[in-house]
Amino acid sequence: MFLTARLVGIFTYIVVLFMTLAAVRYVSERQTKYILWGYLAALCAMAYFYVPYITTDLYRHIPYAKYLAQMSWREFFFLFFSHKAGLFTLIYFRFFAPCLSTVTCAVVFGSMFYILWNSSKKIQVSRSVLMLALLWLMTNDFYLIAISNIRSYVAVAFVTFCIYRETFEHKFGLLNILLYVCAVEMHAMGIVLVGFRTLGYLVSSGKMSAWKFILIPMILLALVFGIPLYQNLLVDSTDKFEDYYTRGHYNYIWERVIFSIQILVQGYILFKAYMCRLFKEEMFAPYKVVVTMGFIVLFVCQIHVTFMQRWIIFSAILEVPVLLRLLQLEREQGRHQAMQFLITTSLITFAFVCSRGNLCSLKFWE
Repeated sequence: MFLTARLVGIFTYIVVLFMTLAAVRYVSERQTKYILWGYLAALCAMAYFYVPYITTDLYRHIPYAKYLAQMSWREFFFLFFSHKAGLFTLIYFRFFAPCLSTVTCAVVFGSMFYILWNSSKKIQVSRSVLMLALLWLMTNDFYLIAISNIRSYVAVAFVTFCIYRETFEHKFGLLNILLYVCAVEMHAMGIVLVGFRTLGYLVSSGKMSAWKFILIPMILLALVFGIPLYQNLLVDSTDKFEDYYTRGHYNYIWERVIFSIQILVQGYILFKAYMCRLFKEEMFAPYKVVVTMGFIVLFVCQIHVTFMQRWIIFSAILEVPVLLRLLQLEREQGRHQAMQFLITTSLITFAFVCSRGNLCSLKFWE
C-alpha cells in the first residue's frame, strides 16, 4: 500500500542522513554545529510534508487540534480551566495545530542534537566520534514514531533535556520546573519520567548533599499539604497510565527484533563504560545511577511493546554522553571494538528499520 510514496520517503530520509554524516565527518569542527541544525531543519521539513496513515495518533490528533485552534478564546479558557489534566496538551495543540509534527520534530530532535553537540564539546570528541553517535541515534527507529505519536515523546524530550542540564551543566531553575510540569501535563508517560528523575536524584551517589537535605523535607511537606490541589490530577493521570500500560496486546515481531538489537547495543555501551571505569571520572560519576536505572527499566519492561516504544528513546538519549566518551576513549587508546560493534549493529538495525520498521510509513502523499 502506497509503495511508491513510501519508497520515496525512505529514500529521502536515507539520502539526507548520509549527506549529513559525510558533512559532519569532513567539514571543519566550527561548522559541525551548523550541519546539525541544518539536518534538524531538514527533518522538520520532512515532518511538515509527512502524511500520516489512519492508524497513527497524529491522524487522530490533527482534527482535535484544528477544533481547539478554531475555538474562541472564551471557549478555550472555559475548556482549559474545566480540565483536570492534560492542560499543556491543550495549549500545544491550539498553538501548533497547523504543524504539530513539525514542532514536535523540532522539540524532540532539537533536544537530542543539543545534548549530542553540547556533550561533544565538553568531552572534546573528534568529528568521527560525533558522526558515529549521530549514526547510531538516527538509524534507530525513533523518527517516525516521535513525529506521529507526539505527546509522550515531547515529554521524553523535556525530561532528558532537564536531566542533562542538571547533571552536566549544573543548572536547575524555573525552566527545569516548567518543563517537568509540562511533561506531566502532556502525557501520562511524563509522570513516570518525572518520578524516575526524582528517584534517580534522591538515590544518586548516596550522599546527603545540601540540596537533598533541603529538598526532601520540602517535597514531603508539599505532598502532604498539597493533596487537595493535586489529588484529582494524580488519580486521573494514574488511571490513564494504568489503562495505557495494560490495555491491548499490540505485538509486532519485527519491532521486537529492532528493539532487541537496540537493547543489546545500549547494554553493550553501559557494559563497556563500566569496564573502562568511565563512571569513576568526575564528569560522569553523578550520572551513573540515572543512566544505569534507565537501562534497567528498559530491560525489565520490554515485555510491553507500547511502553518500550516510549522508554527506549529516553534511555538511548541518556546514553549519548556515555557513548561519546567511550568512543573517544577507545580512539585515544588505539582500540576500535566499540566503534566496529556500533557501526555493524547500526547498519543491521537500519536495514530492519527501512524494510519493516515504523520508517516504512514515511510518505509525503497518498
